[in-house]
Formats: sequence, structure tokens, C-alpha cells
Amino acid sequence: MAKERIETLIQAADRTLSLVTNPNYPKLLESTLSLVIDDVAAELGDNEAVQLVVTCDVAHDGREHPGILVISERRVIVAWTVGLLHPQTHQSSLARNERLVATTLLRKAGVLKGWRTDVTLRVGDTFVEVSAQDEKTGVIGTQIDGLLKQAGA
Repeated sequence: MAKERIETLIQAADRTLSLVTNPNYPKLLESTLSLVIDDVAAELGDNEAVQLVVTCDVAHDGREHPGILVISERRVIVAWTVGLLHPQTHQSSLARNERLVATTLLRKAGVLKGWRTDVTLRVGDTFVEVSAQDEKTGVIGTQIDGLLKQAGA
């Protein structure tokens, strides 16, 4: 089943790539996904439909770490790596239900960093903050916002 789960993540990443025009985004998504794909695939349930996979920076321990935001039909998974020589994958999984509160904010991150959509996911006292690579039009943020609102988040 691991192969099917990895394929599910790759297909969702391909759908994300079809949304963006930034020529650097495919390489960025591929390199980030390659760091965490096995761990995220192991976290997915059998036949869990993944709707979106985006590259992001995850705020953790006062620093930003490269990671991905995965939105499936039933939850949101944020996975990130810490360390350069021996990267370790960390994950947070939040159920997509009426208790999940999600906020998004499109912003210009700087001349060289382009556009970002800041996403805060909160369930009670638990929260995760990510900064997703985006475009000036906010296409990624719009997708994230739309998918999470479908689940009542």
C-alpha cells in the first residue's frame, strides 16, 4: 500500500502544479516532497483521498522549516524537516471538522521570496502556522481556503 499512498501524494502535487505559473515552483515542490514523502505516505490511511499538496515553511520552535501542507478528505497534515545532515521529519495532523479553524492571508514576502499565503490552523489550544509558496493572484491560498471551508473549518 505504500506505493499507492506515495502515488496519491504525487498526483495531488501534480494538481497543485497545474495551478501555478512560477517556473521555480515544480523544483521546489519536488525537492521538499522528496524529504518527507515516505513519512507522510506512512501517515495516510488506505484509500485516503488527498486533495492538495503544497510546499511551505512551517513555524516550529521559533524557526521556519521546509515542509508540505497536505489536505485530505478528512484531515490536514503538516510535515516538515529539521536538520541538514540527518533531516528528521515531524508531522502534525488535524481533523477537518467543525472544530478546525483556518485563516489565510496573502502577503508579499520580499523581492526574492515572492508571494506567500500564511495559514494558521487551530483546534482548541493546538495550532500550526505555515507560510505556503504562492503567486500574486493568491491561487494556492484560495485553494486551501476553499477546501477547508468545504469541511466546515
